[in-house]
Amino acid sequence: MRSSKPTWVRKKALLKINGIETFYGNIRALKGISLDVPEGSIVTLLGANGAGKTTTLKTISGITPAATGTIEFMGQRIDRIAPEKIVRLGISHVPEGREVFKDLTVMENLKMGAYTRKDQHEITVSLQTVYAHYPILRERRNQLAGTLSGGEQQMLAIGRALMSRPKLLLLDEPPWDWRRNSSKRFFASSRISIGTRASPYCSLSKTPTKP
Repeated sequence: MRSSKPTWVRKKALLKINGIETFYGNIRALKGISLDVPEGSIVTLLGANGAGKTTTLKTISGITPAATGTIEFMGQRIDRIAPEKIVRLGISHVPEGREVFKDLTVMENLKMGAYTRKDQHEITVSLQTVYAHYPILRERRNQLAGTLSGGEQQMLAIGRALMSRPKLLLLDEPPWDWRRNSSKRFFASSRISIGTRASPYCSLSKTPTKP
């Protein structure tokens, strides 16, 4: 996957990617990617299967570190730090395929998303906000995550990511109906109720191109 910085970016960049290259063994998956994500924005990566969209998100979150190039978040380089520290800085990643903890309950999954936080009252507020947006999760809160439907697990994965109160949310292929019908309402409520005070809430998502 190749990229260059878009000329339309004018706002202050929350995330700055400059010339990153990422490898799987000897295979170069990302070839000099550069990208700015402005504060308070929704940015979408478009491309065919295998273009490197998932790898880009994994590289930002530290799961698949970049071999070269730099990644800055809120002015701090993050391309050489561990994924758990990146989460603490304010980046949450919803991976493709949901990846919930199937042997934990819905509530336990959501609380796992807040493991970096110590403010118990605010954690409770965030939990209630997620329940307000996804009422089915409140109904299923004592149910094992592995018994949920695919759509409910997707809601749970997004809700879990929001429990860390991220400044930047990485979404790997959110479902088509969620993008079409819920994104505006979702981001509006998230920015007000879950987004942190330190920076405007924004999102970087991966979207496959349709055949």
